[in-house]
Amino acid sequence: MGQISKVNQLCGIQIYKKSIGEHTLNVMSGNSKKIGLLGGLGCILFVGCVARVYAGNPEELKKSLHYRKVLEQIWAHWPPQFEEIKQKEARQIPGVHARAWETSGDPDYIGLQKKMLIQAPIERVDEIVCDFEHYSELFPEFKDVKVINRGKSEWVTHWVRPIPFPFVPDVYYETAYQTDRSQSDRKVFKIKLKESNRVWVSDDLLVLDRRGPSQTEFSVLSFFEADWGPVRILGMSKIWKDSIEGSILSDLSFKLKAEHPDWSPEKIKTERVKLVPDHYVDDVFDQRQIFAVEKLIPSLKPNAVVPQVEHPPSPSPSPTPRPSAVPSSDSPSPSP
Repeated sequence: MGQISKVNQLCGIQIYKKSIGEHTLNVMSGNSKKIGLLGGLGCILFVGCVARVYAGNPEELKKSLHYRKVLEQIWAHWPPQFEEIKQKEARQIPGVHARAWETSGDPDYIGLQKKMLIQAPIERVDEIVCDFEHYSELFPEFKDVKVINRGKSEWVTHWVRPIPFPFVPDVYYETAYQTDRSQSDRKVFKIKLKESNRVWVSDDLLVLDRRGPSQTEFSVLSFFEADWGPVRILGMSKIWKDSIEGSILSDLSFKLKAEHPDWSPEKIKTERVKLVPDHYVDDVFDQRQIFAVEKLIPSLKPNAVVPQVEHPPSPSPSPTPRPSAVPSSDSPSPSP
């Protein structure tokens, strides 16, 4: 869901490499050949600033716009409008259609709207989205993904992403999923960040709609911001594009798992790349727009919903490690 796809790569290190969303946060490609000299410099800067970043200095944090109220308004008027990206050249149809949303006054805040049709019954897709115990197989980039609390309508999950450098702590985050799976033709996952050592804010809405006996529409809205750190030396366009690509690929993992239950995780990882046309991520980035709720729900007046401004809690000097880490209830991160 939004949560999985929005887990981020921070300070030049891919923290959430091409998988759920968010429910959704890739900051770098993770490919050393692509990163080259700048990537190497970013990694050096990252190691040099670890002590400062993890000191939990409140001055390192800033106000973040929370989209929770916005997503509630969108859900109340479901379904939102979705304008597909115009590809610059005639190419194959992507496996996932995406739209990028910017936040006015905060270019670091990444917003994504995605939609795809899965050729599988809604029961099958719902089962995969809720199967957190096997997320580490579907998304091998994570060291640990577990449910630490599963209630009737709310789950808390914990995710851990290893950092391939000595003396650098793993990135972790917890998410809360509020779920409504009572309807046979619609499953809803509202996902919000509970705590993290590097992610500032993350809000997602994932909805599964039955479109036929063997078809499911998978829709996700994700908004997230993190401590991008020295990786900003590569520019926010790089962060945006890697976030878009990673989020799309993570959702495609759900699609292929549902449509091909016999495929291995490695085959899914290989085949999902083929469903993203060349330059599609560039097209999505180039056509990003400033978010306005009336663009998705025309019946709402401009500025009908104002994101709530909050100060994220200051991280503790040294986050207490948990026996298990898992995301929570609004998105099977892969942004599921």
